[in-house]
Formats: sequence, C-alpha cells, structure tokens
Amino acid sequence: MKSTASKKQRLKFFLINCTAFAILFSLLSFITIQVIQNSAYTETDSTLERMASDPSLLDREIRMLNKDENDGHIGMPKFNFDGPNNQFNTVVVLWDKNGNILNDSTVEDKLENLEEPTLDKKNTDIISTLSLKNKNNDSKFSFRSITISPGENNLNIAYIQVLVNVNQIDEAVKQSRVIILICMFIFWLLSLAISYGLSELAMRPILNSWKKQQEFVENASHELRTPLTIIRLNLEKLFTHPNNTIIDESEHIAQALNESQRLTKLTDDLLLLAKGDSNTLVLDKETIDTNDFIHRVLDPFQLLADEQEKNLSFKEHDSFEAYIDVAKLHQVLLILLDNAFKYTKTGDEITVISSLTTKKQWEVSIKNTGPHIQDDKLNHIFTRFFREDDSRNKETGGNGLGLSIAKQIIEEHGGAIQAKNISPVGVEFMFKLPLTNQKNQNTKSCFGFLFML
Repeated sequence: MKSTASKKQRLKFFLINCTAFAILFSLLSFITIQVIQNSAYTETDSTLERMASDPSLLDREIRMLNKDENDGHIGMPKFNFDGPNNQFNTVVVLWDKNGNILNDSTVEDKLENLEEPTLDKKNTDIISTLSLKNKNNDSKFSFRSITISPGENNLNIAYIQVLVNVNQIDEAVKQSRVIILICMFIFWLLSLAISYGLSELAMRPILNSWKKQQEFVENASHELRTPLTIIRLNLEKLFTHPNNTIIDESEHIAQALNESQRLTKLTDDLLLLAKGDSNTLVLDKETIDTNDFIHRVLDPFQLLADEQEKNLSFKEHDSFEAYIDVAKLHQVLLILLDNAFKYTKTGDEITVISSLTTKKQWEVSIKNTGPHIQDDKLNHIFTRFFREDDSRNKETGGNGLGLSIAKQIIEEHGGAIQAKNISPVGVEFMFKLPLTNQKNQNTKSCFGFLFML
C-alpha cells in the first residue's frame, strides 16, 4: 500500500514535469522558428523596399522598353544567379492599367516554364509572398513581391511589380525548422529522463520524512500505550476492592502515579522534539561562566555518585564565557550524566571535562568506564526511540528520547554532538558549541548599518 502510494506520487511528479517541459520546448520551438523565418526575409524585403523607393527604377525600365521597341524586342539584361533552382533572381514586370504585361517577352525569358504572375491592384506598396507553378511539373517557386504605382508616363505603365526569388531562403528555413524540431524533440526526451531522475530525488526526502514520521508515530503510540495500560489496570484493581483503604491499595496507587509521571515526561519530550522539527524551538540565550555552570549541574549528581559508590570528577580548565540557553543546555548535561550513571557500576568513574578548543569552541566531554556500545549501534544511539538494550531500558525506565533531545538542543545552538568508545573500556559523549555572542553581533550589525546610513 505504501509502495503503491509512493509510486503514484512519483508518477504524478513525472507527468507534471513532462507536461511542463513539453510546453516549454514547444514554446521555445515556436518562437525560434518564427524568429528565423522573419529574419530570413529581412534582407530581401529591404532590397524590395529600396527598389520600390528608387525613382531611377522607372526611368531605367522605360529606357530599356523604348530601346527594345526600337530594336523589335522587349528585353532586359541577364543576371547571374547561383545555386540550383535559381535560374532567376529578380524580375521586373511592367503592367498597363488593364492588367496586361508590357514587357512580356522579358518576363517570359526570365520566368521560363513558369506561369505568369498576376496583378493585385488592391495591395500596392505592400510586400507579399507569391508562388508560381512550373508548367512542366508540379514544383513551385516562391517570390517576395511588391507592386508600386509609378504615376503618369508616356508608355502607359500603370504598375511596376518587382519579384525576388526566395527558393533558397525557403529551403534554408525549412531545413532549420526540421533541425530545430528534431533537436527540441531530442532534448525533450532527455528532459523526460532527467525529470524521471529528478522526481525520484524530489520524492526521496519526502519518503524519508514520511518513513521517519511513521516510525515516530508508531514508537510514540507504543510508548504512550504502556503507561496508559498500567494506569488503567491499577485503577481497575481499585474498583475490585471497594472496601479497601488507601493504605491497602497504596502499591497500585504508587504505580499509577509513577506511570503518570513517566507519561508526563514522555509527552514533554515529544513536544520538545516536535518543536524542533517544526523550527519553533525558541532559545532563551544568556552569557554564563562555563565552570560555574558545570558546577551547578554536577552538585546534585555528586550525592548520587556517593550513594552508588561511583567516582564523579570535574577536570577544570580555564573558565570563559559562553552564550547559551541555560535551561536547555542544563537538560543536555542531565541527559548525558543520567545516561552515564545508568550504564556504570559500583566503582566506575565518570569524568566531566570542559575546555576551549583552538577554533574558539566550547567543548564538553563526559567519559565513563562502563561497557562499550556495540559498533553497529553506535551510529544510531541519537535516533529517536532507539535502545541499545530493551531489557536494560525497561529496568531504568528510559524511553529512547533523551539522546535525541540532547542532539536537537545542541544542533539548535549551532553545535555538534558525538559518541565513541574509548580504550581500554568506557564511552565518551562530547559536544562542541560555538562561543559567538549572537546578541552582541546583532548589536554590532545594527550600529554598522546605522553608521552606513
């Protein structure tokens, strides 16, 4: 069921990416083709506009027409044209007011085997595209055309039409269009492959978070169920002996109270972790003296060490100031010290060391001479609800959240925490915190900003 849901979600992301990329590449192809097609005829259209605005064009054609009439042949000089299908390039057609071609012999010579052009009297001074069929086959030749009115003249020339062959340009545009479409299709296929990989990468943190959330809910419900069950059973036993006094049922009442306290602590721990996950955990920082702070935390544990016949010592180095949330860091030290006391026996040693590193970090180390943590479990001890030994945690009443809370608080302070086995025996928990006084830094930044203003 879970796998099916994740596959559906991944397929949904994939289809969304496919659609988005398809629209993107389609728009890109359309815009690119339009730009190429419009720019391809720019030079040709400019030539037509220059010819249409050239007053010497009519004079030259009139002279050519008069000369050919005197010679008995209406013609125009030949032009040299390159490339296949380009037996002509520019053709000038002279029309009378009735739509007859005056220089028909020249036009026929230039447009050999092609049908005659037609005159469009309504669209003068406008550049348009004209296609002429080949009489011998079905092939077509494309022209860019402009028709102008020369005004009054003694040869009855009503219109002058200039045709420029653009077959080569059409072929280039057509090939460019095919190349662009093929390239866009290839890149679209590549984008599909990339989007498939991206959908997997996008789903990976979501699935991991969802998996962790599921595990967290399952573990939390299990942890909550146990004390609730014990409380319920003890209360039910009270109803089975309605005539008993409080002293007679004190054991059941005490068990219910102990479990209610455990339940309260568990809900507080879960709330703290939930705040950290939602980035709503607020740190109330203040500047403290490190050695004084450590002493205040260790004093109550000294009595516990004497009672359990364990050696608790604090190796002091030079004291310095740190900017921390006192209550939350106090909780971290309580968790680490409580963990050290749980897994040490009579005669074992617990050593706390506070020092300043070369990188201006506050380093606190809590070592004990208890048993090593198994290597395969050492990397998981900060995982929520993780227990190295379930039976031992049942005896000590742990719920597997303490070290997770300690890690979260340290990371909220911008530090790091780790655990490692030490030789020949024992475990060391160590965390490092930056000494940056954020309050002072913010004040300096404000003054700096005002100074710049």
